[in-house]
Amino acid sequence: MAELVEDQDDSTERITEIGDLEEIDTALHPVAIAVGLAAVVILLMLTIFAFSASLKSGSSSAQVDQVTVPRMAGRSLAEAQAELERMGLVVEAEYNSNEVIPADTVIGQDPVAGSRLEVGEQIILRVSDGLAGVDLPDFAGMKGPEALKVLKTIGLLGEVEDVFDEQVVPGLIVSSAPAGGTRAAPGSTVKLRVSQGPEPRTVPEIVGRPVGEAIVELARAELTVGEISRQFSPDQAPGTVLSSDPAPAAKAPRDQPVNLVVASAEQQAVIPDLVGLRSSSASKVAKAAGMTTAVTNLALIAGDPRVGLVISQTPIANTPSAAGTPIQITVGILLPTTTTTVAGASTTTTSQPATTTTRG
Repeated sequence: MAELVEDQDDSTERITEIGDLEEIDTALHPVAIAVGLAAVVILLMLTIFAFSASLKSGSSSAQVDQVTVPRMAGRSLAEAQAELERMGLVVEAEYNSNEVIPADTVIGQDPVAGSRLEVGEQIILRVSDGLAGVDLPDFAGMKGPEALKVLKTIGLLGEVEDVFDEQVVPGLIVSSAPAGGTRAAPGSTVKLRVSQGPEPRTVPEIVGRPVGEAIVELARAELTVGEISRQFSPDQAPGTVLSSDPAPAAKAPRDQPVNLVVASAEQQAVIPDLVGLRSSSASKVAKAAGMTTAVTNLALIAGDPRVGLVISQTPIANTPSAAGTPIQITVGILLPTTTTTVAGASTTTTSQPATTTTRG
């Protein structure tokens, strides 16, 4: 093969003959071939390694956390379920009859304790369905004796326990143990909790306090205010509680009235006992006590021993009252009679009882 080479500095052209291409015999160059193959193998291995590392990295990033399954046998279903759910497991309960283990108690599990589960996987708890026995009715609201009869009829024994309850009427059953709707072994004892009504309240310490504060304290103790009477006390300020009935620290049923005696600024008199006295005598006794009388007459039939006497009075005797308080007394009087003559015969007629009121 000839190559034309042009010389820029010389105007003449020179042609130099290089010759034909030389063919290389591969058999004469084994080292070059080995190096090439090695390079290809290395490149392939690097590619495989990179791909494997990529897969491993992706698998590691998608791996789910695992937990060790604890032993649940002997624990209540509610307790076991709460713990397993906190660990991220899904709980399914399967009930099985059991003559020994109480109801709602775990008696087995799948998988067993010590197994490894991924978060979100399911664990099955086998739970006791309870003892075979007698179905218990709901005794709440029944009377104690009635419930005892029912228990005897179904082959069970009854035991009464008195309890305080703010809502259930005394004498009625609040609850039972075992509860209604469950089962009890034949011949076993069922405890009946019978209401005794609200728990007694304690009368607060109100003596020596103003009556307004005493009323508030009684309300806080769920007691009510009964009769408030006045009594002269030179040592206590007017309106101060001198005593209470029931006394402070005593026990009283809820909402029971508590009577109060409160200090008065004025000397008070005591209502005299006028019942059984004649009207004139009653007026004198009342006047001597610094009081007046208002008389109401009640007509009585002849022969009634109360004619002419004080039958009743208001206020009642021996209660303190301010001076000048009028006392209402009822005095018996003889019922008037009339005589009627018809055709030579006379008839006596007694008028119906009547009342009249006078003041003196």
